[in-house]
Amino acid sequence: LCLRLNPEGVDGTIEIMIDRPWISQGGKKIGQIDLKANMPKELTELTADIDNPSQLAGKHAIFFVFKSDTKEKSLCWLADFVFN
Repeated sequence: LCLRLNPEGVDGTIEIMIDRPWISQGGKKIGQIDLKANMPKELTELTADIDNPSQLAGKHAIFFVFKSDTKEKSLCWLADFVFN
């Protein structure tokens, strides 16, 4: 999975989930992208390996869960994504 985004100078993660954005409600985490505060604040392509892609038959909703310990600041802005 390839995401094009602009980092905003904050440490954090983007969890890639299917079916629901919460594991407690049946969602499944299939990948993650880590963002670092020192990344250039410019359009960047980041990739994530998808766990067990052969087990993802059929249709699934996809969710991006943005997480950071930094309050009141955006982690990034997401331009687009594509499955390779």
